[in-house]
Amino acid sequence: DCPSEDLESALFVEWLRTQPVLFSHLPLGQFTRSWKVLARNKKLGVTKGCPDYVVVCPKTVLFVEMKRKKGGRVSPEQEIWIKTLTRVGIPAKVCCGAEAAIVFVKEHL
Repeated sequence: DCPSEDLESALFVEWLRTQPVLFSHLPLGQFTRSWKVLARNKKLGVTKGCPDYVVVCPKTVLFVEMKRKKGGRVSPEQEIWIKTLTRVGIPAKVCCGAEAAIVFVKEHL
């Protein structure tokens, strides 16, 4: 059994809440069949591939794209976001599981 991405994310958030950081989940990939919601999101700048979490640490801002430990697939848009953020000096990473995300954040605390 491999925990779902949602479960891994919940574990990561539970840990983040005990840390001296400001963070938010960016729910950009939420599925909807509503054309009205899709049009509104597009108009307001929702962009495919933006990482799941932004974490403000004491000396930097991090972006985390959460995936399950096994079987998670990184989209081409997600790869572009991670590479672009990293290229301009913003730490960004695809983390397979809560443990990997926690280690990534701890590196910047």
